[in-house]
Amino acid sequence: MANSYGQEKKDYLIPDQNTWDVQNNALENSQKVDYAYDENDNLISEIYFSWQPELGIWEFTRKKEYTYTRNNKVEMAITYVWASNTATFVESRKTEYRYTDSGNITTKKTYYWDPNLRMWITGFKTNYS
Repeated sequence: MANSYGQEKKDYLIPDQNTWDVQNNALENSQKVDYAYDENDNLISEIYFSWQPELGIWEFTRKKEYTYTRNNKVEMAITYVWASNTATFVESRKTEYRYTDSGNITTKKTYYWDPNLRMWITGFKTNYS
């Protein structure tokens, strides 16, 4: 099934996160994740939901978005958390990856979003040899 961006979308319930309803002898919804892929089968987004049984709806909890190099290596991954008070996703963490021409990872940098400064703050950097 394609999503509104024309990308393949897949829904998966997360079995370890569901609960067993003893009274109804059935597995109850608890959490699920939607995956979207680009034309190269690269994972470009993961959207996480939590089941709200009293409302009968899936509610956003967080999402991750990925960008890729021309060689299909993850270049950046950004995690957002759901802010129910504004009904928007808010930046949380960003990881950037750098590679050699042959595709070996050289650097991984992680940043954290500072909502007061409204900018990314460096968390840590790992260099690979």
